Amino acid sequence: MSNLKKKIALPPEAIKLYKKISSSQEVSIKDLALEMQLDHGKLEHFLSFLVFNELVERNAIVHQKYELTEAGILAAKDGLIERRIVTALKENQSLNFNELAKVLNCEKQEMNAGIGHLKKQGLLQIVQGKLSLLDLKVEISKEIQSVLSDLLSGKEVEVTEYRKELLQRNLATVEDIKDSILKIKTPYSENKTKIIETTEVSRLTPDMIRDGSWKKTRLRAYNLDVAPPTYYPGRKQPYAQFLDEVKQKLAAYGFQEMRGPIVELEYWNFDALFQAQDHPAACPLCLSQLCGYCHR
Repeated sequence: MSNLKKKIALPPEAIKLYKKISSSQEVSIKDLALEMQLDHGKLEHFLSFLVFNELVERNAIVHQKYELTEAGILAAKDGLIERRIVTALKENQSLNFNELAKVLNCEKQEMNAGIGHLKKQGLLQIVQGKLSLLDLKVEISKEIQSVLSDLLSGKEVEVTEYRKELLQRNLATVEDIKDSILKIKTPYSENKTKIIETTEVSRLTPDMIRDGSWKKTRLRAYNLDVAPPTYYPGRKQPYAQFLDEVKQKLAAYGFQEMRGPIVELEYWNFDALFQAQDHPAACPLCLSQLCGYCHR
C-alpha cells in the first residue's frame, strides 16, 4: 500500500513537459508554450498535474516592456535635442535663437526644451541673444542616448535608472508583462520509476457506464487553485444592441412583438420599394398601436 501511494499518475503530455522543465531547471511559461507548440489553455491543463504532484514550482513575475514613442524614435535616429544643440554650438561657437533653429530644423518648443536642459546642467550661457557652451569638451546624455539606440534596435536593455526621464520626456512607454517562472522541485530522473503513464478523463459518460469501461478508467482530480483558460467574450453589434434596448422599453410600455408575413410585407413594401427612410411622408404611416390610441 505504501508503494502505491508513492506512484505518480501523469498523462503523456504532462510527462513530456516534466522532462522539458527538468532539462531546463527554470523556464517561463511563454517560452515553454513556444517550444512545446501548445496553446495556453492546454499548457495550463498539463502543468496542473505537475504542480498538483509538487514536481514543479510556479512563481508569478512581472517584467516591464519599454517601447519608443514617435519622439523617442526620432531622438534615437537623429540624437537627443540637447546633444544636437551641443554639436551645433561646437561647430559654430555661438548662435542666436533663429540661427540655431535653422541649423537644428526642429520645432521651437523642442529647441527651447533642449536649451532649458543644458542651462539646468550649467553647460550653456546666453549673452546678448547669443548661445554658447561653457565647456566645449562636454558630453551630455550619452547613456540615455545609448539606451534609446538599443531600444530602437530591439535589444534587451536595463532602463530602470532612466525610467523616470524616458517617461517624463515622452520618449518611451512602459507596459507591465505578466508571466510565470517554472522551477523544478524534483528532477525527472529521481521520479522516473514512480511515474505511471495514464490517460485520464474528466467526464463519466453513459456509454462508459453501460459497457463497464468506467471500471478501468481513471477520473481526473480537479485542482481549484489552477487558473482556467482565458475567455475572450465577443461584443454585441452596436446597432443590434440599440434595437434590443428599444424593444425592451416598448415591451415595458405594453407593446407586443409581432412576427409573421404581415409585419415582413409591411416593412418590405414601406422601406424597400416605395419610400425612403427618414422621409416626411413616412410620418403618417410609422405608427404603433397601444390601447386604441396612436403613438408615433
